[in-house]
Amino acid sequence: CVGFGVVDQGRNHLVVRKLSDSIPEEFGHVLKRLLVFIGNMAKEMTDAAANHDAAGYANIVLMDVNVNKFSFFCLRLITKHPETIKESIGPMYDIVDQLEGIGDAYKHLARSFAPRAPSKATVNALKSLDSFLDEILSLLRSRKQEHIPRLVLHSKQTKDIVDSLVSKKGQITVHVAFVHDLLISIRSLAIPTIQMCFDDQ
Repeated sequence: CVGFGVVDQGRNHLVVRKLSDSIPEEFGHVLKRLLVFIGNMAKEMTDAAANHDAAGYANIVLMDVNVNKFSFFCLRLITKHPETIKESIGPMYDIVDQLEGIGDAYKHLARSFAPRAPSKATVNALKSLDSFLDEILSLLRSRKQEHIPRLVLHSKQTKDIVDSLVSKKGQITVHVAFVHDLLISIRSLAIPTIQMCFDDQ
């Protein structure tokens, strides 16, 4: 038995459910929970940064524990029971691996913001990253190829916003470095997600 797992977590709530006894059949369910956690982390990060909320930062760090748990579970299933995964194995492995990396990026960002509030421009960049990530997760669920051009445009717009955080003298703060790391992780998620849209044909 997989046991019990946190399936949703916010600042003021926690939902725990029993995972089924059939481990290979849990992949789809656990992946959905992973997507929910990543989406919640993004929104929590934007809210915490906008209000310089220490409790919000701390919660993001805790949420990454569950992101790691779900990610490693999915990666184990892909590696040990590939025949039970009803997806293209290569792109799906990359997707789960990138989701785990995005969780880490949010965790590092939360820790870097805790001692010093981010600038308004940094918060605006996070809002754009949140929207971009949400669009990727939506495409991962729908697999609709007609949404890909909009995603590519959104990727460029988000990159331009993050790049504008660098000073005219080329100076990069710790905050900007971590935001840029998050941008790289999210854009890396887009590549195998787009590939899945074509593999489904």
